[in-house]
Amino acid sequence: MKVVHYLNQFFAGIGGEEAADHAPEYREGPLGPGVRLDELFGGSAEVVGTLLAGDNYFSMNQAAAMEVIEGLLRASGGEFLIAGPAFNAGRYGLACGEVCSLAVDRLGMPAFIAMSENNPAVELHRAKVPILRTSESTSGMGQALEDMAAGTRAYQGSDGDWSDAAPLLISRGIRLNEVSPSRGSTRAIDLLLSKIEGRPYSTEWPLPEYDIVQPSDLEVTNSQPLLALVTEGGLVPTGNPERLNSGRADRWFRYPVQSMDRLLSEEFDIIHGGIDTTPSNENPNRMVPLDTARELEPNGGFSLHEHVYSTTGNQGSMPAMRKIGDEIAAELHNEGVHAVIATST
Repeated sequence: MKVVHYLNQFFAGIGGEEAADHAPEYREGPLGPGVRLDELFGGSAEVVGTLLAGDNYFSMNQAAAMEVIEGLLRASGGEFLIAGPAFNAGRYGLACGEVCSLAVDRLGMPAFIAMSENNPAVELHRAKVPILRTSESTSGMGQALEDMAAGTRAYQGSDGDWSDAAPLLISRGIRLNEVSPSRGSTRAIDLLLSKIEGRPYSTEWPLPEYDIVQPSDLEVTNSQPLLALVTEGGLVPTGNPERLNSGRADRWFRYPVQSMDRLLSEEFDIIHGGIDTTPSNENPNRMVPLDTARELEPNGGFSLHEHVYSTTGNQGSMPAMRKIGDEIAAELHNEGVHAVIATST
């Protein structure tokens, strides 16, 4: 079986962040971890080529990148696409997901991704593309490659239905109806009794597990800390010109406030769809406390960042919220922000 391997710029050996703007490219044969993967196939498959792209280039030029990648995949002669391992790298994982989805949807080419179950791309792509579970970091590279080779062989041996590879894969999150011999109330009582008596039990409706993020220590030397105001409360300029969603947001915006002592109701709206926004629209500082921050700034031992950052948390999906959070955090980090006040509804 002819395998095409997708890698980002780092694992392809092009470079680190300085090469993250590298445009999509196809190279014959295996590169980086693909060399070991090819060996582990043991002749059952062959990495005939490596498809690669820089993480930044892909995320900033996705439509153009996908068009080029589709052409490269069609010309490669490949029969199977493997992406990763991306571990817990968000940009890389999202690119892997988009490339594999393209292969499945447009080319009818079977594909799978290898990455950590905590990668934000998992929730976006697991229903469509099989995802092989890896560790969080590159320390698990050896095991990841062995599992990727085993997953490929399992796919070959199960006539393409992935059943033999199931132990290696992350759940696809698809719920199907089935007929049970006992009614729901009976099953609920059985579950409760098992829990009380210490016997093994499992729920029929697993709940999501949310990350617990511990705040880091404030480290500032020879200067006042730079403080930024961030909100998921749906703060927008009057009329919402950028059309921020009132719910299920997939975007965020920043608004300059360097010349403002407070947010004025005639200049800003609160468009969050999950609350009564009347009090905050009368006084937007109830949602984003710019007025209080300005009062404390001269004697508070901090200076305010020149922008306020805003999105809407109402009914937001975890993958979208993680992506928004990662993007805002990266910008704040690049601009030297030391601390954030994040207001919520």
